[in-house]
Amino acid sequence: MELNKQIRKPTAVMVLVMTAVISIAISYLYLNSLRKQYASMEQDSPESAITEYFRKISQKSYEELYQEAEEISPDSNSEEAYIQKLQSVYDGVNTDAIDYSLESSDETSYTYALRYHNADFGKLLIRKNEEGTWIASTLFEGNETWKIEVPSGLTLLVNGSPVSDDQMISSGVVPDNFRGMYDQSSVPLVDIYELTNLLDQPEVSIEGDDSYAVLKDVSSNTLYAGKTSEDQNLIQAMIDDTQTAAAYPAQDASLAEVAAVSITDSDWYSRISTLENYWFTDHSESYFSNQSVTNLIQQSDHTALAYVTMDYYATNGEVERTWHCGYQVSLINLDGSWKIAQMTVDQELNPAMTE
Repeated sequence: MELNKQIRKPTAVMVLVMTAVISIAISYLYLNSLRKQYASMEQDSPESAITEYFRKISQKSYEELYQEAEEISPDSNSEEAYIQKLQSVYDGVNTDAIDYSLESSDETSYTYALRYHNADFGKLLIRKNEEGTWIASTLFEGNETWKIEVPSGLTLLVNGSPVSDDQMISSGVVPDNFRGMYDQSSVPLVDIYELTNLLDQPEVSIEGDDSYAVLKDVSSNTLYAGKTSEDQNLIQAMIDDTQTAAAYPAQDASLAEVAAVSITDSDWYSRISTLENYWFTDHSESYFSNQSVTNLIQQSDHTALAYVTMDYYATNGEVERTWHCGYQVSLINLDGSWKIAQMTVDQELNPAMTE
């Protein structure tokens, strides 16, 4: 009997040990299964996108965030403008301290309100991408409206995507920079688009033709699209015509000389022809220098638009001065001669103003 007791005792202990081991193994497998289940549930949750979004913000992965924002809600903001806005909002912010709460939802998206240091901080829009993964984007609403004038019949692209016809506000009309001509029969026509709620100037191109560029109007949020040009005769005409018009206020050119390089039946000529230039101080010496033509585009074969800058020096022997001049100039070619149809003064175009 004593021998049987000695045999049974280690056997019972072994059974208990094995039972414990099996129980621990089962518990481990169960807990591991739960962890995987919870991880899967978390990944399938819209709030997983918030965690991932703030991780990318902390790592300054702004280019990736811009691409995801375009997947969620494509707009007309450029990558540069969007990233600048992101940086202005999140740089220096401790994302771990941002609180969020669900504000609204529908079948495809969720909007979360953000608070930082007990103050409203913005909103996140969350949607699934093409792979079925939840991604997030900060909702920005810009306050800029831009008009884009494109030669009629071309397809306008903003950030590489076609602009909807719903955003075209005029079709087959005279471009703004030639609207001051009284006889507009020779002026090429354009389609005008209007983009709203932008953060900054949009990136514009023309579908299927990379020879086009844009020039920003110096007095408004208008972009003129046209083919880039390096025509040296046209560049020289831009300089010569502009210099003649710029010389008139200083009495270094006559009104007849200005008329010879201008469309006289225009608002532009009406303004300069009535300009009183007798106030300019008499001078014994004067000259132009540093003439330059930039952003030259052609809205058609016989029209052109560019920035023209130059410096004007004058002295009367006792006092001397240099003026840094800048102009936005529109020319039209009539009967083989380039003439000014519009000319707008903007000294800030001259690089010397920022030196």
